[in-house]
Amino acid sequence: MHRIDPPRYDREMTLSPQHQKLLAAVRNGVETTDSYLHQLTDYHGGPLQTEYVLTTDISRALLTSNYAVATEFLINRIQNHLYYRENGKVFPLGSRRFDVAALDAGGLPELVVEVKIGVSSLAKIRTDLSKILEFLECARSGFANRFLGLIVFQVHRGTTKYGRIKQVSSSVKRLERGLANDLADFAAAWPAYELSMEPLQGSDDRIYPDEVILEENDEQTLGRTCHATRYHAITIKKRITEAELEQDSSTSQYRAKKFQRSRQDGTGHIA
Repeated sequence: MHRIDPPRYDREMTLSPQHQKLLAAVRNGVETTDSYLHQLTDYHGGPLQTEYVLTTDISRALLTSNYAVATEFLINRIQNHLYYRENGKVFPLGSRRFDVAALDAGGLPELVVEVKIGVSSLAKIRTDLSKILEFLECARSGFANRFLGLIVFQVHRGTTKYGRIKQVSSSVKRLERGLANDLADFAAAWPAYELSMEPLQGSDDRIYPDEVILEENDEQTLGRTCHATRYHAITIKKRITEAELEQDSSTSQYRAKKFQRSRQDGTGHIA
C-alpha cells in the first residue's frame, strides 16, 4: 500500500490578533460565496466558474468588518511612500495589482488577497506567491512586519458515478496534501518568510454525498453525483527576527516610560 506522508508545512504559524481578525473576515467572505453557490445550483453548489464572485464577497466581508478596501489595487499607488528597503532593491511596479487590499489609515495595504479557482497544483498559484513575496522583499521591515498576504483558492473534485463518496473524499484530501507539501518545498527558497496553508472549513466539510430526491409518491431517486468543493488560504508573512523583537520591545518600553512621564507632568503627550 502506498503511504501518503502528512503535510510538511508549518501549521503552527502564529498570527497576530490583527492578522487573525483579517483572516476571519476573509473566511466570512468565503462562507458567503459558498452559501450563494448552494442557492444558485441544484445541489450544494459546485466549482466557481469565475473568480469575480469570490473576490466580491471577500471585499464586502472586509468592508463589513470596518476595513478600508480597494479592489484591483495597483502597487504603484504606494511608490511615493518610501516603503522600500534601504538596500536599494526596487519592486518592479509596472501595472502589477492585487485582487483585494485592506488599507490602513495612511492608505497603505496591511492585507492583500489574491483569488484563484480551479487549483489542482501549486503551479496555478506560483506566480501569485512570487508576486507577494517579491513585494515584501522590497518593503522596509517596519512595514513588512505588519503586512499579511493571502492567496485564497478553491479546489474541486467530482465524479460521474454514484456511490463514490469515499473515493472523492480521498481524492480531494490527497490533492490538498500534495499542495501543502509542494508549498513547503517552495517556501524553502524563502527562509525569511512564513508560509502556511490554512483550510477554510473543517476536515470533512464541503464533501457532499450523492443527491437523494424525494418524489411526490415518496419514492427516492438519485440526482447529482457526489462532489467536494473546498477552500483554503495560503498565509504569507515576514519572520520577525530576534533583533526586531528586541527593537520593538525597546520601543514599547520607551513609549511606556514617556507615557508615565506625560501623566506626571500633565501634558498627556507622547513623542
